[in-house]
Amino acid sequence: MHYAHGYLGASFFSPLANQRTDQYGGSVDNRVRFHLEALDAVRAVWPEKYPLTMRLGSDDLHPAGTQFEDSIHAIGKMKEHGLDLADLSLGFNTDDMVDPPFNDVGFMVQRAHRVRSEVGIPVDTSWNLGVPQNADRVIREELIDLVMLGRPALANPHWPIWAARELGHASPFSLVQQDWRWWLENFRGHGPSIGWPEVAAAGGGDADAPTHDSANEPLHAEAARRSA
Repeated sequence: MHYAHGYLGASFFSPLANQRTDQYGGSVDNRVRFHLEALDAVRAVWPEKYPLTMRLGSDDLHPAGTQFEDSIHAIGKMKEHGLDLADLSLGFNTDDMVDPPFNDVGFMVQRAHRVRSEVGIPVDTSWNLGVPQNADRVIREELIDLVMLGRPALANPHWPIWAARELGHASPFSLVQQDWRWWLENFRGHGPSIGWPEVAAAGGGDADAPTHDSANEPLHAEAARRSA
């Protein structure tokens, strides 16, 4: 359920957008009332075998907007109503943000970890975690439970394979379906032409390449080999 990024749920939650004077405006408990009612309606029909998750605009980065402490309280309420996982993001209810940290690596991780610790619910976040080593660290250190990827996955649809290679996985291509895996493992092609870096094995050569990879030979060497 998307309660962030200026959408309806984020608008109800933020004092900047929510100017109501009825039971849906004012205090944090009133401003989260819409979220809880929507959550109850979905929970009533959502299969128990699937997790019910929510992304919250947890901070507007503005003194008059959503404050992170209010978000911790709100997520605690949502947990009581059957929420399984909280995804922490920003509100984006104003362009007038104070010191937005958009260039900082993993700037939402510590906030998400606070929710994990204080509310006792699984959490995830995104925001500049596309470098595999950074994503791996926040999981291994149990700061968050899940890393979300947006733009890194758009830029590289095969991000999981690249990450596996970066992190030293013994068989990165085992992460794709079997018919793709066989071709990728046995017919690599010319690495630089397909944007695939060469990885030297311990004994020399390419650990992932077949014994003879004609595509990696210079064109004249390939022609000479075929005419021999």
